[in-house]
Amino acid sequence: MDIKIKKIWGADQKARERHLWHKKRNIRNWPIHKMRALAVFECFAHAAREHGQSFGVIDQIRKPEAPDEVGIFHYGQDHVSLIFPSRPTGELTVTQSWGGGVYSKRESEAGASLAIHFSEHNGVFQTFLFPPKCSTLVKEKRGILIDFSFNMDNLTPEYSVKMIRKLLIFNRVESVLESSTRLERWRVRWWRFIDVRNRKGIGEKVEHLLTPWEMIVLAALLAIFGSSAVLKGIPYLWQLLNPIL
Repeated sequence: MDIKIKKIWGADQKARERHLWHKKRNIRNWPIHKMRALAVFECFAHAAREHGQSFGVIDQIRKPEAPDEVGIFHYGQDHVSLIFPSRPTGELTVTQSWGGGVYSKRESEAGASLAIHFSEHNGVFQTFLFPPKCSTLVKEKRGILIDFSFNMDNLTPEYSVKMIRKLLIFNRVESVLESSTRLERWRVRWWRFIDVRNRKGIGEKVEHLLTPWEMIVLAALLAIFGSSAVLKGIPYLWQLLNPIL
């Protein structure tokens, strides 16, 4: 019995040592990959500025430059962001009071953002898409955890380019100032559905891939054409939802 217990403990100890080795490696390599991601973001922002769009590139987590500097500072975590510019929606709210005062407010939308976040406590980097914010919206949507990885080598310049393309699609779907195709809306719905937090039921509500109406339509198609005909279209649908960007 003692030999079996020692083997169990030994296997667990090796697993934890491997995890610690990978975590330390990721902590050591994060600054390099972070600068590469920032370089891609800056390159994209520069190209957008040439066409009149002013994207924000922010290294939001920083340490105080002086011991007495005032502010909120975070340790053990870091993230970089690419942010759509704020734009007026064209709507104007005018409030007239009994005293004769007139107050006006021009509505605006803060665009969507892409954030790559790294946490030292587990050595994982996560990529988020945050939706636009507009004061005219009744309820704001939750952001999407589009990807997470324990392998820092995945955070390449090509990866950052891929995430920027997803950000552009995401903003077209979620913004009140943009228009999107039906396929783009399906892609964003798919991203919400495969969000790991959605799969684990973390959050106020679970995002479903199909609405009740769409489930009725699917059931009707299965009844009319049979399951084999409908299942043949799944690989094609998968390619549409997960294109090689």
